[in-house]
Amino acid sequence: MGLFSRKKVAKALDLTPARVSQMANSGALIPPVEDADGTERGWPATYVEEVAATRQGRKTSRSIYGYPPQAAPFTRVDDALIQVKDGGQRAFVQLVKVDAGLVGLITLLRSTIVNESPYVNGLGDRGPLYSIHGTDLLPYIHAAADQLGVDEYDVAWVRLEEMQASEVVVVTEPIHHGGDTWHSPSAFRRGYEEDGKQEPITWGTLHAKLGAPVPILEIASAEAVDAWQRAGRTRTTVTLDVDNYYNRAMAASLLAQLASRDEAANGRAWSARSDALRLAISRLNKEIKWETSGAAYQSYLVRQEDARDHVAPIVGVEYPDMSLLRPVLEDALIDGDLNVSRTVRQNAADTLGNLIYEVYGPFGATPTPSLVYALECGVGAVVHRSIQELSAATFGDDAEWPKFYELRTFERRAYAASWNTYLDSLEEARSRTSPDYRLLESKQHDLYSSERGGKRPSILVDGDDNHVLVQEIIGYEDKRFTRGTVVVPIARLAGRDLEHLKAFDEIIVEPNTQEGPILLSVDGKMHIMPFGAPHPGGFTHGYGGHGPSNTWTAIKHFLEWATGTKMTTTGDETLRGLVVGADQDRSLIIGRGQIVKPGMFESITAATGTD
Repeated sequence: MGLFSRKKVAKALDLTPARVSQMANSGALIPPVEDADGTERGWPATYVEEVAATRQGRKTSRSIYGYPPQAAPFTRVDDALIQVKDGGQRAFVQLVKVDAGLVGLITLLRSTIVNESPYVNGLGDRGPLYSIHGTDLLPYIHAAADQLGVDEYDVAWVRLEEMQASEVVVVTEPIHHGGDTWHSPSAFRRGYEEDGKQEPITWGTLHAKLGAPVPILEIASAEAVDAWQRAGRTRTTVTLDVDNYYNRAMAASLLAQLASRDEAANGRAWSARSDALRLAISRLNKEIKWETSGAAYQSYLVRQEDARDHVAPIVGVEYPDMSLLRPVLEDALIDGDLNVSRTVRQNAADTLGNLIYEVYGPFGATPTPSLVYALECGVGAVVHRSIQELSAATFGDDAEWPKFYELRTFERRAYAASWNTYLDSLEEARSRTSPDYRLLESKQHDLYSSERGGKRPSILVDGDDNHVLVQEIIGYEDKRFTRGTVVVPIARLAGRDLEHLKAFDEIIVEPNTQEGPILLSVDGKMHIMPFGAPHPGGFTHGYGGHGPSNTWTAIKHFLEWATGTKMTTTGDETLRGLVVGADQDRSLIIGRGQIVKPGMFESITAATGTD
């Protein structure tokens, strides 16, 4: 909002500029103040709003700019943790009293990420470093006033943020009934609409108004508030994994132990698995500032010259001690340059992702949540590029987070001949130990209960070892139908041979496929088309739109996997024309010769069977 000049104040108060000067000289208005960098003088817009509202018979909350400097330190009245909706962001409100009235200091808290042992709880993302609007604070002000038993208009509300403080004045106006008017939840009940006018206030000014340094949280977290309250609201210290160094160190140490077990059993040069683990451990090691182990944390404000003398943290923060974790990594670290190509990083990420899905994840052979967390940290370390890799890499050189499957759901329908033929070909799964089987087992009671149809769900398998959950459903008006849910593999990550699918004869997309699969005809038999990349979303054809776009993109990525090369612009336009130009009420059938031919791909390999 900014500082108002004398003329602007006069206009807001319906006075002459001379009268504004007289009122400032007599003490009826505060003297003009300087902005943070000392380059401008004037009256804070929030303070002017309070004065104008008083003259007009409206209500506003107090402006702390109207409070005189305080000789004695403020006294604490109460405090509260505020949450205005379930699962929403929380706020810590300190209600203090000075000679001129009440002050409410509001800090929006970072969320807590709850982690199981051996990890410690983490902190959610920081909010904006500073805010420019006060309206977003109104729900917290309403809730805080109710919980603390005060009238919100009797309090000067101040937002404490990571870089600055701002006062927020609750402004009221008569309700204007219009479609574009925003109303607070309490507006109609109270007979007016509200807005929050915000104005930055320097830490030095706030210090003077409170008569003592501003009580801040160095880390705006519920754990810090809880520690302070349990300490009798006296200064205390809390250990927080502020920058997630401890959890990354713990993850790296668990990966090092996993690598050590592998190498003890098979030798260091055994496999890509050992190389992937060691690359992840070494890159995680580079991300960790080991010197912070057990050290005190200092926030931005405490380090800034213009703020450090005016703030007083009520909770000290320490980093967790990592001294026992670092030695565990030493033997697993790679000597030399860790900046590697996209191919190396992608292969490592795929290997680590496979360990999650096949072994340690919820559907793996030995589910181990602590190792899942560690492996996910490792995947992140190899997928995300270092500064040197960013500067050397070209566009499109990003590695991808590995995903091994997509779930696609379809139903037996009279018009969907390929789906019906495919369902008829399924056999009972011979093994119940695969992660795909366990995944479908966890889904068998989702959405509807198959038992209502008098037949228990079954997990079947096709000739390519794709697992399918088959449910007999009673739907609307007691109509019965068969639903299939298939685990569609991502081709490059499939742990089984899918090479024969590259010799497909036709690609078949049923009308209004939506969440269903795309099929391949190979030597007269129906097969699920594996994806070349993850493809959520619905598949349709016969018009231009999002659904057809999903369809041709999925087919394109499959074809690029099948041919081993990228599709050309001509190929992309041709494929798009086939999908968009089809009859949406009929099956889309694309013959091999229509799309696997010269000019469609950058190069044609012998594996395609086409010159």
